[in-house]
Amino acid sequence: MKKALSYEFVKSYIEDEGYSLLSNEYSRAKEYLEVRCPKGHVFPITWDAFKGSPSQKGRRCAKCSNRKVELLDVINYAKSRGYKLLTREYINAKTKMDFECPNGHTFPMTWDNFKNNNRSCPECQGLRRWSIEEVRKYFNDRGYSLLTTIYLNVSQRLKYMCPEGHISYTNFNKFKNEEHGCDHCGGSRRLEFSFVEAEFAKAGLILLDNEYKNAGTPMRFICPCGNIDKVDYRRFKWSAEGKNPKRKCSECMIPEWHYTLNEEDRIKERKYPEYYAWVKKVKERDEYTCKCCNYKGDAVRAHHLDGYSWCKEKRTDIENGVTLCTVCHDEFHHIYGFKMNTKEQYLEFWSRKYRTI
Repeated sequence: MKKALSYEFVKSYIEDEGYSLLSNEYSRAKEYLEVRCPKGHVFPITWDAFKGSPSQKGRRCAKCSNRKVELLDVINYAKSRGYKLLTREYINAKTKMDFECPNGHTFPMTWDNFKNNNRSCPECQGLRRWSIEEVRKYFNDRGYSLLTTIYLNVSQRLKYMCPEGHISYTNFNKFKNEEHGCDHCGGSRRLEFSFVEAEFAKAGLILLDNEYKNAGTPMRFICPCGNIDKVDYRRFKWSAEGKNPKRKCSECMIPEWHYTLNEEDRIKERKYPEYYAWVKKVKERDEYTCKCCNYKGDAVRAHHLDGYSWCKEKRTDIENGVTLCTVCHDEFHHIYGFKMNTKEQYLEFWSRKYRTI
């Protein structure tokens, strides 16, 4: 954090420039100060504006510097920033002129924006306005068809069709930054149950629920392997694009989900079907109830009695697991640490907790 400037420093700087500070206090750089120039003109100005930047001198008295800008002034200033002025006539600060940046991009900009607002090449800044051809190509590259024929700006409402044939509307800025371009496929539009059921069927899944509420509500399905699992429609559709896969049950999904990991890495990071089954069985056996404080609910963890890291032969042994609530689980590891935990440590922890209940 920058240290705040003192009133004395600001006053001294302004006086060194031949000006007088009339304000009696200074609090922040963007607050207006009352200043008098050497010719007696009094005007308001912020410290930021008066000080300027390392590459550009700050502003001074407007009345004293009210000299009409010449074409040569614009040419020289543009050259000092590495730009080239292509227009050969200067009218006023609000009239656009053509500039060429150091990278060869040409663009129109007013003198006021180029100098006083220190703007630069829109192309280099990624702010250039796209043409209708470029926007159409961007849609096509993602598999969509742009139906709107005139493009004005990133906020304009555009009509387009997704690869499945659904018609939707969006603006270009939103289309570039969201995961899904189609309201139907992305699940942001209210869908008919028959449509959702058909989408599950295409993936080989039998939908068990008979009602669709919204894209974030989980629905039960039968996996081709016979297991019953659940998933919300949003995650179900994302999986078609390789994002957050969930088009099968948890057991069938794990090897594909962690396709970047080899078998050794999956075991090390506990990302394999047998481990997930162990967690589920431990919780079900203990009826989702913490064995230390008797809390019952979803906020529980399957805890290894003899640690997962060292006791490899008991990693998926249900007798080596016990259910703890998140509070007791965190407290246990806070006391005994991680990696080398033992059954004796758990019994000692349980005894201590039991005496306090």
